[in-house]
Amino acid sequence: MRSLKSGCEQLGLRCRVSASTTSVVIEEETFEVRRTERVSETLARGLADAIGSDELLVAQRITEDARTILRKRSVSFFDERGYLSIRRGPMAIEAAVPITEIPSVKRRGQPLDGIGLDVALWLLHTSEPGGVRAISREIGRTASSVSDALRRLVDEGLITADHPAALTGDL
Repeated sequence: MRSLKSGCEQLGLRCRVSASTTSVVIEEETFEVRRTERVSETLARGLADAIGSDELLVAQRITEDARTILRKRSVSFFDERGYLSIRRGPMAIEAAVPITEIPSVKRRGQPLDGIGLDVALWLLHTSEPGGVRAISREIGRTASSVSDALRRLVDEGLITADHPAALTGDL
């Protein structure tokens, strides 16, 4: 949340983050913060229906396709890689934000965080078997991160090792 506060201040916007970091006030507009690691196009479609106008989506990474969907649905968001989009009442802000600190990225995490969720959604929404490289092309992630996500999904018992995607991958 420091990157959001810092980014807003660099844009000349007043920003206060609550001590619990569950809400933020930007230019006297209060937003409840909804945090996630990564937002893909698929996830953006679902979030756009679920997020209210009083919420700010904050993610370590929001893909360009996801940004387009969120903008069209007037969802306010902050991509920690350096982009702020706020659409609420009279406030309409679209700005690249100079980021002075790089958000930490976890190599391994929960099976359904970030990349794991993207992979799981891809597996649910396609009937075609696909290997690690095919999945990585479709969701715009590296083959190594897809392989890692598949391994975590297998380890947690969410897919079996004989799942077509797992068989053709390098687990």
